[in-house]
Parts: sequence; C-alpha cells; structure tokens
Amino acid sequence: MLPATERILDFVAGDTEYWHLTGAANVAYLKPLAEDAATNIALVCESGRIYSFLVSEHGEAPPHLVVRVESGAEAGGVTGAPAFVARSEVAAYRNMAAEAADAARMAQAAAAAEIEAFRASYPERLRFEYRLDRDATRRPFLVEAMWHDGIFTYIRSRAQEAPALYERKDGEPSLVAFDLTEDGLYVARHVLADGWLQIGDERAGWRFEPKDAR
Repeated sequence: MLPATERILDFVAGDTEYWHLTGAANVAYLKPLAEDAATNIALVCESGRIYSFLVSEHGEAPPHLVVRVESGAEAGGVTGAPAFVARSEVAAYRNMAAEAADAARMAQAAAAAEIEAFRASYPERLRFEYRLDRDATRRPFLVEAMWHDGIFTYIRSRAQEAPALYERKDGEPSLVAFDLTEDGLYVARHVLADGWLQIGDERAGWRFEPKDAR
C-alpha cells in the first residue's frame, strides 16, 4: 500500500509467469503462483515516482501479508519536492516486463511442442509382447490386456480384488510394486519379464516374448 496521495498508473512485474500483480488507486496486490519464485516489481505512479521492490516466495518463511509505504519514508528521511523519473526509465521497466512475458510465452510454446511430439509418437512405443495364460482372462483376475511402452508395464483388469504381481528373476519370484488407477489399470515401473498374478492360492501367469528376441 502506497501513500494515499499516490495513484498507480502501471503495475510492472519482471516475471509474469509466476507472479500475478494487480491493483487500483494506491494499492497493489501481489500473489506468487509457484514456490521459491523471485522477481522484481515496479509501481509507476502519476506523481512521477516509481516504487521498486524485490520479492521472493519461500514456503517455510511467514509471508508479509501487508506492506505499507509511508509518506516521507524515502532513504535518509529526505523531504521536499518529489523526484520525477525520466520517461526512459519508465520505458525500461515496461520493456523488461515485455521481454519477460515473451520469454515465458516462448517457454510455454516449446513445452507444448514437446508434449505434442510425445503424444504423436507414443502409440508407436506400445508393445503387446506378453502372452497371458487362459486363466488370466477368467475370474478372479479378469485381465483384458497387458503391454509395455519400453519404460513401464501396464495390465488392464476388472478384478474385484487387486492381485499381487510376481516377476521371475534369476529363477526366483520377486514381488512387483505397482500403481493402480481408479479404472483398473495396473502400472509397474519397469518392463516386466515372465511372471504371474496371484490372489490367495490362485495364479495366472504371463510370458514375456519381445519381438526383437525372436
């Protein structure tokens, strides 16, 4: 909050991607949009003054909920006529904000392009290289499909009770950790070798048959 005699004409934030700066009259509102973000802001006033601040967000530090700038609080307590700022300095702040906004837009566009490229190529990465036992498709397992994408293994199942997954490593059974989505997709965090599903005493196996090994 600036002195009551001030009227803010322009709200300038260096990083508009992670900080939201608005306001009216002599009051500015600043909100961080990400943790550990930092930027500089400038409040350009009708009086010709520019109030500049360096701000940062730290999750563990208590926030400053209200910051008041009192009239006559300039360095050294100097009083007198206001010090007007050249138009070139105001323009520099505006250019700085525009450059930061352009950089943020370019970064967002690059990220969107990478995501779109990944989506376009992802179907080509899917490999249906598992042969399921016939019992795997029956109760209680009700497996509909099993595949991998070179990184994770996926099992689609309608089982009422989540089965345990075991993988055979060096001839020994190894329990497999997995994530389970609400719609019955089991996601193991690596490409599984031969193994089986188990519920109680019932088992149903699969064999891993990579095409490049045939």
